[in-house]
Amino acid sequence: MCTCGLKFGRYPDCSTEILLYDDPRINFVERNQGKNHTRGNVMTESEIRAILTNHGVSIQKWGTGEAKGLDDLLTEIQNGESVLSVVDGKIRRTVCCVVVEVRHVQGGTWLVLIEEKQVFVDGRIRWRDVPPSIVEKIRPDETPEISARRALKEELGIDELAGRLPLQVLGRMTRGPCKSQSFPGLPSFYSSHLFLVYLPNYLYKKDGYIEEQDSKSTHFVWKKMMR
Repeated sequence: MCTCGLKFGRYPDCSTEILLYDDPRINFVERNQGKNHTRGNVMTESEIRAILTNHGVSIQKWGTGEAKGLDDLLTEIQNGESVLSVVDGKIRRTVCCVVVEVRHVQGGTWLVLIEEKQVFVDGRIRWRDVPPSIVEKIRPDETPEISARRALKEELGIDELAGRLPLQVLGRMTRGPCKSQSFPGLPSFYSSHLFLVYLPNYLYKKDGYIEEQDSKSTHFVWKKMMR
């Protein structure tokens, strides 16, 4: 398990393993993403729909409830944020991302930031309460550290200060196959770089933070840590 007391919690319907950076298995996911992957390729929505249909993935409920739509999958594939591949005849989505736990000490009380919910422009609410504070997909031209600092800037509005905050590198977590909340029926694998950051007093907002995007707003709130 990871040191430094990081509490990532349990993920239902998913195999989870945390690796330290000196573990020889650290590149397992990268070595096993399969052939004919889509990362970096330009695909159309109809092509992705056909691939999913051919492998028995129904998208009937996508874009409803807490699920994302087919256009969201298309966007993340075209942006190089995920890989759609076929391994041993089975389709899978693979995502490389950063996980940043954000902590703060206020009046002797230890706090951790959690993603509470996502509110979509059509009124849907996706309740999250995920164990780590921030999860962000790594872009093809980014290192994990650059991606982590971009996440702090975009999701917490820290701006240029994000480049100066000390990040603790904790290790790597691999999960999968997982039932995807975003894309039901599409087995997903995750390879996550783990970071920890402490926010100083001048960046602390007691009411939390809200990231505004075109399609949704993401709400982060503080939660008392169990120590």
